[in-house]
Amino acid sequence: MSGPMTKKIKIILKVSILVILIPITSLAEDPVLAEQQYLNIVDQLQNESDFIIASYDDWGIQGYFSNYGLPGYQVAISYNGFPIADPLYGTPPFSWLNSRLQKIKLSTPYQMIELTPVFADSGMNISRFDYYRGDYGFNNFALIVSGNLTEEIDWRFMGENLGYDGGYGLYGPDISKSITQNYFLDIRKHNDSWITDLGTSYQKFTPGLMTPVSQGIANGLDYLSWRHGGRLKEFRTNFYVRGTHSKVNSNFSIGAQLANYYYSVLNDPALYNFTADGFQLSGILKIEKVRPNGSLSYSATPIIEKIYVRRDAREGQKLFRHSVNYIKQADRFDYTINLGSVNLNPVIKLSGALSVSDRLRISISSDQDYTAYPLSFFTDIGGIPQNKPDKAGFSYSLQSLTSKYSFKESYIQAKINHTYSSLFVPHVSSLSDTMVSFNKKTLNSIYLTGEFDFRLPWRMSIKSRAIFSPTSLDESSITFQGWSRLYQEI
Repeated sequence: MSGPMTKKIKIILKVSILVILIPITSLAEDPVLAEQQYLNIVDQLQNESDFIIASYDDWGIQGYFSNYGLPGYQVAISYNGFPIADPLYGTPPFSWLNSRLQKIKLSTPYQMIELTPVFADSGMNISRFDYYRGDYGFNNFALIVSGNLTEEIDWRFMGENLGYDGGYGLYGPDISKSITQNYFLDIRKHNDSWITDLGTSYQKFTPGLMTPVSQGIANGLDYLSWRHGGRLKEFRTNFYVRGTHSKVNSNFSIGAQLANYYYSVLNDPALYNFTADGFQLSGILKIEKVRPNGSLSYSATPIIEKIYVRRDAREGQKLFRHSVNYIKQADRFDYTINLGSVNLNPVIKLSGALSVSDRLRISISSDQDYTAYPLSFFTDIGGIPQNKPDKAGFSYSLQSLTSKYSFKESYIQAKINHTYSSLFVPHVSSLSDTMVSFNKKTLNSIYLTGEFDFRLPWRMSIKSRAIFSPTSLDESSITFQGWSRLYQEI
């Protein structure tokens, strides 16, 4: 029996309401602390982006986000201009994108996540320390120290550790072992025309999901022991150097980054245990000419990635993304033209915005882009054969039409988006299945986005966002995500 009545409708509903009290006046006095306005990266993404987000916990340790139905690894993520994409899994862990002590910019309409270190460039040394220990074993600290070695050299150190076992020991009973760590050291030298950035970092992610095993029942209590299960360890270290030369009407930037990854996974049975090493070399080049009413720029980002897994399994890929970008700004109409390619795959991005009146602004964008699959799609991690995608990546198109009405310090915004792509997605028959196959999926969906920000009396405001996908190509799913925040200035 088949037909519309037999189709299974899945509803994904996520509504989060946050009430946040932040002393805006005191934050604004501090150039470092002024950047912190969000609890974690999930809070900021829900506030400022159209990503569909599934956060597995309150601390942003684990989660997933999607750009209008596309996989999370499609979103470009960078730190000080350099990519931090995971070569094996694609998307880095949520906990590596902590917004508490970083400056995070969401580039629109292309939805890129850009992380930037915040320096104390006011001539004063600044330090801060946060610590939290909760009922269920939250063991979290964050430290930032920033200052000036000389008038031309700024430095910043940021460190963070998070240990969390969950309400029922979901991450393991030993909270002395941290789940995630982030340590960054950045140095900036600047003079009249050149800025030189040097930086290094160490990042760790050990979610350590545990499997309880009953050891017997005594006095009505079931005594459990714990075994590791699933992905356990991921480490990343990197070093980068970048030089930027700025003039009144031009900018030039060039740099390189070397990143190394280590992966260790324990499974049951042990046949599927594996360790792997990852290597990623990337560079950036950007030349820009600036005019009073616009700019013209050329940018290039080469990336070389390799993964080495036990049993001599290895995979690698080389990507070269480059584009010419033209921005034109006028009194009422702005537009952007971006033409380029990723290897031999074309990239075309067009966008424009028209100010119909002082209050109403209408914008439109159309993107044709390309994303490479993570190397895990082609690596025999378990040492057993599996089908693989027939191409190194996939192309996709995104179109959007936005209307924004502003009045006083408030606004209402509505947007309609369309996504089309044909790509391979990983599939397992059950949660315990270790054989991963890849199925071809065609994404052809419409997404409706609504947003408002109202200023209220007593220096209060309320902001809400909602994303709704009424249908997909196979009419088998409905997606809804809602978010709201009440904000009080003190």
